[in-house]
Amino acid sequence: MVYTELSHESLKKNFLTSALLYLQIAQDFYMKKLQALQNNISTKKELEETYLACSSIFTLKGRIFTLRQNYEKAQEYFTLAEELISEKSTAILPYLAEVYYITKRYSIVRSILNHSKELALNPKLYPVIKQWESSHV
Repeated sequence: MVYTELSHESLKKNFLTSALLYLQIAQDFYMKKLQALQNNISTKKELEETYLACSSIFTLKGRIFTLRQNYEKAQEYFTLAEELISEKSTAILPYLAEVYYITKRYSIVRSILNHSKELALNPKLYPVIKQWESSHV
């Protein structure tokens, strides 16, 4: 039983490391594409799609760093993801709020919750948000 837990933990670390490697490759690709699109006159749709792809990469990196308990790096990537698609950022805000909650920065969690009221309307997030609101927030 103990050996199984150790092997699962080892596999988890390997998977996260591999995922970060592939995400970095994807990030490099999309950042070059983004630079090329910004330098040339391109369609608004293509630029938005590239911003969305970069935002998704940053969100996944943030989630991996959260799992690794590197909250400073997670916050950095979630913030980058949110800035790229600020008008559609409600999918990223719960992860950012989670990092601030774990690091005991409750006033920022409160600010995120106040800024995005529609988060509480999500049935999957509702219990978590109520927990955050009823505790230190």
